[in-house]
Amino acid sequence: MEDSEQIVRAIRMTPDFMPIDLILHTPGGIVLASEQIAHALSHHPSKVTVFVPHYAMSGGTMIALSADEIVVDENACVLLLVRSTAVGITGGLNNEE
Repeated sequence: MEDSEQIVRAIRMTPDFMPIDLILHTPGGIVLASEQIAHALSHHPSKVTVFVPHYAMSGGTMIALSADEIVVDENACVLLLVRSTAVGITGGLNNEE
């Protein structure tokens, strides 16, 4: 929770005109922490981009979904558990090639 408080504080201290780029590499964690970070990102007035180079599981996926844009490496994995059902995305969500 301490880490999430620092991240939320950094998001709030980012000037409204400044975009945020966030690199996520996480197995997940405490739902409340993920919710707080996602809420702060979704309320930031400028563009928020989340990059997933390897994986963002569970709460990491919730955070990623709060962004304006998600950039996922072609070999990365994003996974969200919804009522005991795994929903997975692998490889380049925004692959423009």
